[in-house]
Amino acid sequence: MKIVVIVPNREEFLACEVLKGLHRNGVELIPSSPLSNIRNAYARCSPISIGAEDIPDTKVYTDDEVIEHATSADYIFVLWGKFSSPNDMDPGGKMYLLDKINAPEKTVLIDGSEYSWTGYPTHGQLRKDKLNCTKGIPWIWEEMRDKVKWYFKRETYPEDVIDHNIIPCPYPFRVEDRQPSINKDIALFGVFGQTSTGLRAEVEQVCPTLSHDLPIILNRQPGGRIEYLKLLSRSYMAVDAWGGGDCNVRRSEVHMNSVASLMQEWGILEPHSFTDGENVIFYNTVEEFEEKANFYLKNLDKLS
Repeated sequence: MKIVVIVPNREEFLACEVLKGLHRNGVELIPSSPLSNIRNAYARCSPISIGAEDIPDTKVYTDDEVIEHATSADYIFVLWGKFSSPNDMDPGGKMYLLDKINAPEKTVLIDGSEYSWTGYPTHGQLRKDKLNCTKGIPWIWEEMRDKVKWYFKRETYPEDVIDHNIIPCPYPFRVEDRQPSINKDIALFGVFGQTSTGLRAEVEQVCPTLSHDLPIILNRQPGGRIEYLKLLSRSYMAVDAWGGGDCNVRRSEVHMNSVASLMQEWGILEPHSFTDGENVIFYNTVEEFEEKANFYLKNLDKLS
């Protein structure tokens, strides 16, 4: 299989995971710009491997060569990346090639945006809970919706499917987040990088009131990502809440390390959703979080 890939100016989690998956499955990639730029930027996101080495080196193609390859390619993939500024009209890169290729019948968009179509919050936007949540406008990359057959989007609400035929595509689980198996000796891991979105600030205030004989980790710890993943993998349960989008990388890190996820329930669609009380613990309010956290801290055996 051969796929022409029109890439943005910067790396983005969903786009990079798609590139890794395509390469691992033997797909020939014809990128509009060298993939080494995205690969190297993705690798710098972590001091330990996140699989960036599986984003391949490719030759440098001219615009004419990309257009020529597109005629025989099975698909054309357009990858979203955060815009350089909320006032820009596209994420950079050679997006103009899409018009020159002009093959909407085999074109796919992978949109990993959060907040709004540019990746930036808009004035007055709410990102608290299901009753206090608004989309950044514009929400859909309208121009691209008319140029692609399949529009996959990280943050997809039911009305997006109905109104725009969007296909839900939340963040995948990254296998590199899996740490070596280790005995669990931490009851609850409740550390956030920022607390301005979702119910992060509220649950962070509740966590110090919780108690268990085993440690409850509440504050940022020294050691960066390496120590963060070690502590997470030692935990019975970890807290998750919305970031700039409902889905974030925390979910992958938690589940890949066989840790129970106490997670703010999404308002977006998930193609293969988890079941509360079976393979995830959902909460929608601070009160529900406190109730469930206390229950499972008293019953850690129910998390295995």
